Amino acid sequence: MRSPIPVFSVAEYLEAESKSELRHEYLGGQIFAMAGGSKAHNIITLNIASRLRSQLRGGAGDVFMSDMKVKLSTANQNQTIFYYPDVVVTCSHEDRDNYFVNYPFKVYCRPHLCSSFPNS
Repeated sequence: MRSPIPVFSVAEYLEAESKSELRHEYLGGQIFAMAGGSKAHNIITLNIASRLRSQLRGGAGDVFMSDMKVKLSTANQNQTIFYYPDVVVTCSHEDRDNYFVNYPFKVYCRPHLCSSFPNS
């Protein structure tokens, strides 16, 4: 018999993530460890973030790379999701949390991760 998959609250996830050396994504109570990226992937991510940062310099937008979580809530299933996109842009003055973005304007990530997000 398989043991049940543990379900974590958002507070439990954020507490564990703040102490962890590894990054994890959160999907409706389940936690998934993140895999590392390649050199080529890192170069592409840096190039995208650098270009966006230079375009937004002096404006209201902020650009973050892969260590910044994005918090989303699904409308149809009432679930909270935290994930680490490769690059995220936020232009909202309401984004005040130090550890995640609540109001992403544009998200750039590996295609298999972003296929279900309309603004990616």
